[in-house]
Amino acid sequence: MAYLDSEFYNLRLLWSRIADRVVVAGLVALAMGVASYIAIQLGHGPIVITP
Repeated sequence: MAYLDSEFYNLRLLWSRIADRVVVAGLVALAMGVASYIAIQLGHGPIVITP
């Protein structure tokens, strides 16, 4: 049983690391998207596709 417990613990530790990275990446992407959207809105009013 101790072997299974240690395996489960390792799996949970690995998952927590992956989940933390996914959450951080998601928050960074969301922040960048919001910041760019606000910058575009403040920069020149409505969004224009043509340069």
